[in-house]
Amino acid sequence: MDDLYQPAARLLAGRLLAPFLEGHHATPTELLHSPTLQKHVEGDRHWQGALQRAADIQAKQLGVKPSERIGTLTALATKAQKRTRARILEKKPPEARPGAFSDQVAALRQAAGDVAEAAFLADSALTQYLQGGRDWGEKAERILVLCEAESLSAEAKARVDQVLGEVLRAGGAIHDVCERVDPINMVLEDLLVMAGVLAPETPLLEPDPPGGRAPPERTRIDQVLRLRAVLADEGMEQARAGLMAALHRELARRDRLLPSVAGDAYGGGQLLAELQLISRLAQALKPGGHAFLGGHATADAIEKRVARIVSTGALQDMLAGKTVLEKVETLFDMQKMVFGAYARKIVEEYLRSFLEDRDFAGRLLDSSKTRLRKLRSVADVQRRVKESLFAAEERMNWATMLDQVQLTFIRTNHVFAPFEKDKPPPQKVLETLDLCAEGAFTEGECVKRARAHLTRYAQRPTVIREFLSGASDSAEGAKRLALLGEKMRAAGVPFVDVTRMRVMVVEDEEASASYIRMVLGDMGVSQITSAEDGHQALDLFAEQDDAFDLVISDWMMPRMSGIDLLKQVRSTHSKLPFLMVTALATQPAVEEAMAHDVTAYIAKPFPPEQLEEKVMVLMNRGHRVHEGRKG
Repeated sequence: MDDLYQPAARLLAGRLLAPFLEGHHATPTELLHSPTLQKHVEGDRHWQGALQRAADIQAKQLGVKPSERIGTLTALATKAQKRTRARILEKKPPEARPGAFSDQVAALRQAAGDVAEAAFLADSALTQYLQGGRDWGEKAERILVLCEAESLSAEAKARVDQVLGEVLRAGGAIHDVCERVDPINMVLEDLLVMAGVLAPETPLLEPDPPGGRAPPERTRIDQVLRLRAVLADEGMEQARAGLMAALHRELARRDRLLPSVAGDAYGGGQLLAELQLISRLAQALKPGGHAFLGGHATADAIEKRVARIVSTGALQDMLAGKTVLEKVETLFDMQKMVFGAYARKIVEEYLRSFLEDRDFAGRLLDSSKTRLRKLRSVADVQRRVKESLFAAEERMNWATMLDQVQLTFIRTNHVFAPFEKDKPPPQKVLETLDLCAEGAFTEGECVKRARAHLTRYAQRPTVIREFLSGASDSAEGAKRLALLGEKMRAAGVPFVDVTRMRVMVVEDEEASASYIRMVLGDMGVSQITSAEDGHQALDLFAEQDDAFDLVISDWMMPRMSGIDLLKQVRSTHSKLPFLMVTALATQPAVEEAMAHDVTAYIAKPFPPEQLEEKVMVLMNRGHRVHEGRKG
């Protein structure tokens, strides 16, 4: 007999007698503790059917015939009805009272002979209290008042937890509590708020407004917010389970999260927008990215919701009129949005049919009009392939295929033709740099070739001057140079930041020294130290050891020549770039300088462009700023 009052039995009664209980806005606990409800249920048209279903379930478990079990259950129900009436008449449990329920439960425990009897009496007190509520919303309100009036004892909380779980589990109860049946997205949001996984003001299941504006904040009714606080209590386990049952019921509804478009419920962007909202819902139901709230039942409900709207026909309708590029981009987005193996398989098979089509390359390139857009489109699809959820082998094969598609396009359209000359036009170099920085070249052979060209040409003085042209002053020039560095780093190309270069200029003639400093300054070099001869240069080295990235020295100077300075520098700084300036560009002079490991030389007189070229070549030849100064 006592098994009738266990949570599992109450759950079964709630399921088998749902039409009766929902029609009377009554919970299984109320049925078990109300002689009036028990009398009514025996005369209800659903009673015999419920007994038969219970007999079928239990007969299989017990290994008896259903006909035998139904007789036992009928007798048990009659006995339970008589016992309920007798226990209530004998003990006369009081109606639960807000603010005093914990004390009432304690008193009933003392009066009862055992734990089961104490629980029966406490549930009877709750039943009397709840019968004042005419619908689920009013019953939930009464339970909230009971919870808020005092800090419930563990015993009292257990009784309230059971009943609140039954209320939330009942069909239609959540609509009474939220005071709405539609739209379903608002009901689901209310459930997420009560579950504590969504901030009350957040409009989670609302399409993003146009123009990047934020959607207006939500306003929740008071009862939803109060239930959120009550359900956060660790002791309300049955109540949270009831909330999850309500969630699963709402997820099973066939209503869409988005309002349908007349005559074309999921044409155009509707399907994708619906999947985006379902994806948000699924993410919210996996707090911390781990297990779903409500377990596998939640996952199954979301999977079924997605499966109802994703089909090959729906995909074809959605993608009608789009280019191949737009189609594959949309399908890659959908692959990450859809939930469940069935729906994902449909999306992936449809996407695979495009990628493996022998005409895919031509159709993809035909999706864009200009040469640069065609180039970008192939790289964009390759990027999506590499980030997709396909198996690693498929991703690698398709990525390689797309790299070959772009490489063929580059060859036939002579994209890299300007680099076949020794001096490509600076504007073409900068255009290629922009493309590489923004990821317009496919990973593999294409980006490898682009980077090789840029490494060779991007920091040539003519290119830098083109990039800096129009700068109003040195400050703006420095900013532009920094931007150039950002672009080169984004492109994966080595960059020498000349603004950080520290250069020593050793020249006894002030006019020549001033000219060299001017050229360096125009390049963006601001840290320049001057010496009048080799002795002064060595003194500066002694004072600022390891402080220079480049030495530019005249050959013919009093006291100590440039060649003697070179010998001294090489004894302590074997890898420091050293540029010799000389009017003696004879073969013996060059050989002497080379014998002492000069890095490069430049013959006077020279134009600014020649010095700029020499400086950049030196710094790009494996000699990086702040590296290799001493050794």
